[in-house]
Amino acid sequence: MRFSGYSVPGQDHAATAAARSGHHSYASILNEVILVPLVKVKFQADNDLDRAIVRGFLRRLPFADFQPQPLNAVDDLAVLHLAAKAGRILVSHDVSTMPYTFAEYGRTAQSPGVLLTPQSWPRAETIEHLVLV
Repeated sequence: MRFSGYSVPGQDHAATAAARSGHHSYASILNEVILVPLVKVKFQADNDLDRAIVRGFLRRLPFADFQPQPLNAVDDLAVLHLAAKAGRILVSHDVSTMPYTFAEYGRTAQSPGVLLTPQSWPRAETIEHLVLV
């Protein structure tokens, strides 16, 4: 069984390395193994994103790529452009105008995307959802 460029969800790194090297592990015993491509997701905090969410996320995943600096004094289209240019998913609380701005931006340009999280959501829940991405 070869796992080149893939990780088995729920399996530790040592077991994944053993599976890659051909040694038997509990993953090789499973009848079905779900393979997930290893992708490094990059995030950009929008101006309105609660900084406690960024800090909590980085405590959970210290080596994650989350640009916490806000892009102050920049309109939504410019923020989307800067995040897309850097290959980053924009994370924002702006659930009122960002969906429309993102749709407008998407007509003429490409973007890794936008994750919207209402300010009314508990911080821990928002952090957990971001970790799952």
